[in-house]
Amino acid sequence: MTAKPRLLLATVLIALLFTGCEKAEGVYSAKKKIAEVYTTRTGTYMSQNEETGAWENVDYAEPRYKSEEWTWDRGKLYSIKYTLRDGYSAGTDAFSYDGALLVEKHNRDNSSETVFSYLGKELQTIEFYLDGSLYSSTFLKHKDGKIVDATTHFYSMKKHLDPRCLEGALLFAPYTAYRLANSKDAPPDAAQEELLSERIAIEWTDDNITSVTSYYDGKAQGWWSYTYDDKKNPMRNFWAKSELSCVSVPLYGSVNNLLSAKMVYVGETLESYSYSYEYQGSDYPTSCTCTMQKKQGNYYPVKETTVTEYVYK
Repeated sequence: MTAKPRLLLATVLIALLFTGCEKAEGVYSAKKKIAEVYTTRTGTYMSQNEETGAWENVDYAEPRYKSEEWTWDRGKLYSIKYTLRDGYSAGTDAFSYDGALLVEKHNRDNSSETVFSYLGKELQTIEFYLDGSLYSSTFLKHKDGKIVDATTHFYSMKKHLDPRCLEGALLFAPYTAYRLANSKDAPPDAAQEELLSERIAIEWTDDNITSVTSYYDGKAQGWWSYTYDDKKNPMRNFWAKSELSCVSVPLYGSVNNLLSAKMVYVGETLESYSYSYEYQGSDYPTSCTCTMQKKQGNYYPVKETTVTEYVYK
């Protein structure tokens, strides 16, 4: 099978505009369709002064820029074109369907492909290909129509530092995603042989995911917890988008919108997120503000605020 989706991790909450009432996990029917997305980002990180050796706060700000263009064909999402803040292309996702179900996501620019398989309307497997080779497979289990367990097997880690690897392969592997994002060592490559696996257990309260526990090498390694507002999450069931954070699974699975999320490892909070939304005479958000704070290494926190604006057709 040839390879093809995209490179860039989408901005957190980019798909906040899909209806959340469909039970079919592969159905993406938008009542109000995104045409463009704009992103603004500010933050603070710690850097060591080369002259004094002291650690100092460094502020940064990225100007507002158009980060995505969405194209529709007869009510179905046809493609998403991604653009970096310097104006360069970050590739284009093209979506393929079997009836109403999304079955493939291609990105020729970035030589990757994600394949989705179903039993009825329940998502069963996700296969991620990179440069023509199978990178990972995810197998899902359901209970009462909800995903309660997911196991991801990784077959090749040769390109584990390539941003393309932090894609659909890691949607259900948050601990592996955290390790790779923070430049942790990966096992040596052995093409098409399983190198490692991660399993997550998902707990629900009514129709919201309230916690996720990650098991890596058979041991519980990370714990995620979430809180919500009382409004419907329009991103529900859009499993074809992924973010490099602990918020991916509840963003796609829960009926309400996230207000907070955090990751705990060995009793210490490593990542935390808070959200606020703006609405202008519509049930759909015109913007989302996400503030993320994470700890890097043993010394310093990083704080970043991302404002995502949505323009509709």
